[in-house]
Amino acid sequence: MKHARILAWLTFLLAGAALAQAPVYVPTGTLTATIGGDTIVFATHANLVPEPGTSIEDADARALAERLTGREVNTASFVVTDPLVVGGVTAFPATLTVSLRAMVAPDDRSERRELVLSFGLDPVTLAWVGDPRRVAIEFHPERWRATAHYQLLELHAFELTVVEAVAPHVLRVAGRLIATLAWREGAFQVTVDPTNTVELTLDFEADPVAGDDVLVPLLEDAAAGG
Repeated sequence: MKHARILAWLTFLLAGAALAQAPVYVPTGTLTATIGGDTIVFATHANLVPEPGTSIEDADARALAERLTGREVNTASFVVTDPLVVGGVTAFPATLTVSLRAMVAPDDRSERRELVLSFGLDPVTLAWVGDPRRVAIEFHPERWRATAHYQLLELHAFELTVVEAVAPHVLRVAGRLIATLAWREGAFQVTVDPTNTVELTLDFEADPVAGDDVLVPLLEDAAAGG
C-alpha cells in the first residue's frame, strides 16, 4: 500500500502539479508519426525536477520529492531486465528495453496527445531481439489514459538504423516502423476492437536515451521504508 501511494505521488510530481515551479522541458528526441493520414510530431524530453510545492502533505511523498529535487528525468530511457526462467527453462532472455514516451507539447495542458514506443534489444550486442512481442506502441489521441487508447495490433515493418552507446548508461537510437493500431479499453478485462483501427508510419530518433538507474533505487528504498 505504501509503495502504491509513493508511485501515485511520483506520477503527480513528474506531471508538475505539486511542484513549486513548472519543470523546464528540453527536447531529446523526435517521433514523426503519420496516423490515419495525419502527420503529428511528438518529442521526448528531459527536465530537472524542481523543489516540491507546499501542497504535498503526505510525509513519504514529500521525502521522495525532496530526494528527486535537481534530478534529471528523461522520457527517453532504457532498463535492463533479468532473464525469465520458468521450470529451469529460459522463457525470455535478459533484455534491454528502450522506452520513448513522447508528447506534442508537454507544457501545454490543452495539447495532451501522447505516443509511447518501446522495444527490446540484446543487452550485449544492442541488436533488436527480432521478436514482435517485444515491440509495444500506444497512441493516446486526446490525453494519456491507461485503460483506453490505441495499441499495437500488427507490426508490418520495424527497422533500427542507429543503436549505439554514446556514454556509460546512455544510448542513441533511430529507426522506422509501420504498424496497425487498434482501440482497446478496460483494465482487468481488456477489450480490443479490431474494427476501430488506424495505420501508423513512424520515424523516430532519440539522443540521449538514459539508463533508468535513478528512480528505481529511490522507489525501492521507499518501498522498504528507507
